[in-house]
Amino acid sequence: KPIFWPRRPWRDVFHHWTLPKTKCVDNEVSRVAAERAVKDELGITATAGEPIGEHSYMAHDPQSGPTKRIVAYYVAEVAGTEEVKCTVCDGIDDARWFAASELDKLPIYEDLRGIIEEGLQKAKKV
Repeated sequence: KPIFWPRRPWRDVFHHWTLPKTKCVDNEVSRVAAERAVKDELGITATAGEPIGEHSYMAHDPQSGPTKRIVAYYVAEVAGTEEVKCTVCDGIDDARWFAASELDKLPIYEDLRGIIEEGLQKAKKV
């Protein structure tokens, strides 16, 4: 099964591919936030399934400065082969589907590779 994620080059000076993410709003649970992020950022409807894991990283918040962020990732199912497109230009300049065999050649943050591999293993069971 193919996977996708947006590239955020003007936020990322290293031009790495990364996974969709967002903040929870109005007391929503992370699974719902994940589905919303994919719809808002990529224009596709996905159903979040089994959790993959969490990832934490340091970010810079304009109001509060350095802040630790924690992101929960899920295996998601998309009906058919919907085309991904950047529907929100907030730091995203490209989004596309990739085959698992392409991942080794892509610039991806090393600390996300484990999350991606875990997700691929869980997706094979779906």
